[in-house]
Amino acid sequence: MREVRIDERDFADEGALGAYLEEELDLPAGSLVSLAALEGRLDGICEPTHVTIVRPIWNRATWFDKVSTVFERASGGNFYLTVDVNSEDPADSVEAHASAEAALRRLREGNEQYVGAHHANGDVSDELISRLFEEGQHPFACVISCSDARVVPEHIFMCGLGEIFCIRTAGNIVGPSELASAVYACAHLHTPLLLVLGHTHCGAIDAAMHGGSRGPVGFITSKISETIGEELDPLKAAEKNVRAGMATLSADRDLAALVDAGELEIRGALYLTHSGRVSFLE
Repeated sequence: MREVRIDERDFADEGALGAYLEEELDLPAGSLVSLAALEGRLDGICEPTHVTIVRPIWNRATWFDKVSTVFERASGGNFYLTVDVNSEDPADSVEAHASAEAALRRLREGNEQYVGAHHANGDVSDELISRLFEEGQHPFACVISCSDARVVPEHIFMCGLGEIFCIRTAGNIVGPSELASAVYACAHLHTPLLLVLGHTHCGAIDAAMHGGSRGPVGFITSKISETIGEELDPLKAAEKNVRAGMATLSADRDLAALVDAGELEIRGALYLTHSGRVSFLE
């Protein structure tokens, strides 16, 4: 029995996969330059062959969807070909019990993709929805961000369903509710990275710098005013506000214990609304 393993993460594009399959299936060189010819080639297999296709839990490549479909369809009409399509072991994924370093790298890479993209490409497939329902959520990061409609963490970091535990509040302040939500994410869902994400041109910070607001909004602006003091530079004020949120989180007993145990890292960042880039604070 010939065994062929196809792990989606090993192939950047159709060309790379085609070259691999030509070698593994003893096909003529150049016969799979385009995967459009794949189904016909699979129909011609006359040696017992078992193909295992491994797909990542998150961020599946759209072009690979048809590869999986073609193999499964071909196996139904060819006695010699059997195909298994599996998801990676959740324990091997970046999202499940990842290190803070790996989680931070994932966010950086996602933002690099976002800056040059025209559309968000996070996984929102029916299959993923079903898997999250059956297996629960395993987010790799918890992000506390502003409610500003321009600041959408799932888009900014090019993530799909179940990848980021998002807590959004005007001015990205950390009050009792935000703190409780963060503790839930980090202590119960075991997210290794807790990120406070502020942004430039924040309306809440601008209001705080110019006298604050009345009514319910006043709670937010007064809290920010206490944080930024007499700061008149909007960028510096936004950074001070982020660092104040980080300090509040770090002072919590449950989160501090996770940090001390090496199970959590608390970081801050600013989303630059004019460019889409995220600047991580040191």
